[in-house]
Amino acid sequence: MGITKEVESVRLPLYLDLGISGLSVASATCFTNPIDVCKTRLQLQAQVQGQKPLGIVSMSARILRQEGLASLTAGMAPSVARGLLYGGLRLGLYAPTKRMLVALQSTNPQHQQQAEQGLGLKIMAGSMSGCLAAAITNPTELLKTRLQAPNLKPEQTTTVGVLRAVVAADGVQGLWRGAIPGMARAATLTVSLLAQLASSMLTGLVTTTAANPMDVVKTIMYTSNKNAPVAQEQQLAAAVAAAPAGGGAHPGE
Repeated sequence: MGITKEVESVRLPLYLDLGISGLSVASATCFTNPIDVCKTRLQLQAQVQGQKPLGIVSMSARILRQEGLASLTAGMAPSVARGLLYGGLRLGLYAPTKRMLVALQSTNPQHQQQAEQGLGLKIMAGSMSGCLAAAITNPTELLKTRLQAPNLKPEQTTTVGVLRAVVAADGVQGLWRGAIPGMARAATLTVSLLAQLASSMLTGLVTTTAANPMDVVKTIMYTSNKNAPVAQEQQLAAAVAAAPAGGGAHPGE
């Protein structure tokens, strides 16, 4: 019992928290990237008029048949970069953010210990760390999504090519297009990590499904620009309408 308390009381340095969290998410990204490519295609298929929506199996088969196995690695470079940064920030900043919020509430050690167990404080800390991580890493998420989209222009098949195209069309601020739904989604998913281990799988499934409409909105915003012929309001309305109809729930992060 004493050993357990000692282990629980050990706090890793912030740089280790960030590094371990980032490396774990980046490593997982290497294996989940094919699923992410399929998810992106599923979410964008609603933009094609008159096309029958495909499921994940049919979409995967089409990608392999038309583009080959290598297409499932599309966006890998920005995806791994995002995993390192986003994973490190989202998970690594949770503990220090929670400690900061506890310190702001009270200077009494006993009260602080009680406050650390509060669900409301955990939700707030999780939301803040998730939002901050999503805001900082939005450019990498945008680049990844554009590289995974279908029918890429020849000059936009590399990370550098997409970066140049976005900046040329929308300016540097264009790299933060879709940041708001991205932050909302990140906050929702980060809060799901606070569930107890026994129910974490069910909680993650429910939360990912609930966050899917925000993910669809984010994907469509990422693949458009301010000069697109369709107004942003119309894009968002179409995205929200398409989300419940198999819009490609994210595999989790």
